[in-house]
Amino acid sequence: MAWKYLHPGSRGEGGSVGCMTATNHDNQSEPLEQSEALELVSVHFAKSGGTSLWVGLKSAYGDAIFADHEHDPCNSSQRFNPVRKLPKSVRAVHGHIRPDLYPLDAETKLITFLREPAEKLLSSYYFWLNLPPCGSPEHDAFLTNRPDVFEYAEQVAGVAVSAYFAGFDMERFDLIGFHDRRVEHLARLSEMLGFSISSDIALNVTPFSPERHEIENDLAKMRRLRDILKVNVEFYSDMRSRWLPRLELRPERGSGRIASAA
Repeated sequence: MAWKYLHPGSRGEGGSVGCMTATNHDNQSEPLEQSEALELVSVHFAKSGGTSLWVGLKSAYGDAIFADHEHDPCNSSQRFNPVRKLPKSVRAVHGHIRPDLYPLDAETKLITFLREPAEKLLSSYYFWLNLPPCGSPEHDAFLTNRPDVFEYAEQVAGVAVSAYFAGFDMERFDLIGFHDRRVEHLARLSEMLGFSISSDIALNVTPFSPERHEIENDLAKMRRLRDILKVNVEFYSDMRSRWLPRLELRPERGSGRIASAA
């Protein structure tokens, strides 16, 4: 049976990674015509290299890829936005979206990248400190309340993982890559998609912070963060144990999909 991640519930509105991207990728403002089946759905799990990935996908797909910035599961202001009907010319979608937001058929490739939870938390925290208000109620509350790193971790523990993936069959993904192995995993993604995606692109990077650097080099503080983020760590560890062996294998002949590990 396919394993499904089910979290017992998020902790209210305090823990969003919504509005994490400062760039706006040509989003459209009017309903569009119904699309045919998509070739690719790319789930941008915030602060895991998704903005850089977007550049590679946009270079290959051009106008045939749609950047969805209206359905972030962690942004309460977007919670009830209707799903767009995309034009037939659109073959791919990338954005802060749930993997089941758009219909998937058997040939639709579904991808995402994940990041070690404590590192992701620190990147998110210090990114938000430097990000002007951008229409996210969660970010506005963050700027008003200014929680410390550990308070923020308490607020967001399990929220994004649940919002994005709760109840979804993670075995449906065709590739789950990892931020710390992005060079090799982008190479595998390039093989799967049939075009090259550069690992040299690095956009939307969180600015250097001495405080963040100090925490990252403090084993006790990092252990404390991972204890707080237990749900996130368990999810990440499970995905990593499943996907690292698969990513060592070659795509199944003629399928364009990553072969399942025995």
